[in-house]
Amino acid sequence: MKFIITESQHKLISELERTWRDSEYTDQYERLKPKMIRYFENLVDSHSENDVRLNLFDSDQNAVMVYNKPSGDLYYNRNFDDIYGTVFPHPIWLVHGKFIMSDVFNEFFPDYEVKSVRSITLS
Repeated sequence: MKFIITESQHKLISELERTWRDSEYTDQYERLKPKMIRYFENLVDSHSENDVRLNLFDSDQNAVMVYNKPSGDLYYNRNFDDIYGTVFPHPIWLVHGKFIMSDVFNEFFPDYEVKSVRSITLS
């Protein structure tokens, strides 16, 4: 079943999701954010763009992130969940991973609005 919601409702839900699930960690992210953003920015080496998608790649031309322009959805490589979920102290990646990826994308492309973030297998 799908629900149709307005953009303002989506924004409210997104804000509620952040405060409801991990409000105790928001200060933690603000402290870590500058270092995390810099680290993940360095993973991105190039990008390609067409009418529908914006793809960000690492130096080996592996997809790091894919942004779907019509929907505003940002997808990042699921391998990051496996790697950074174990490398970073718990629960940093689990709680902040999608916000990190969204902020990194916005550093490169501030004109695009990210409406949702998910990890998927990118090939």
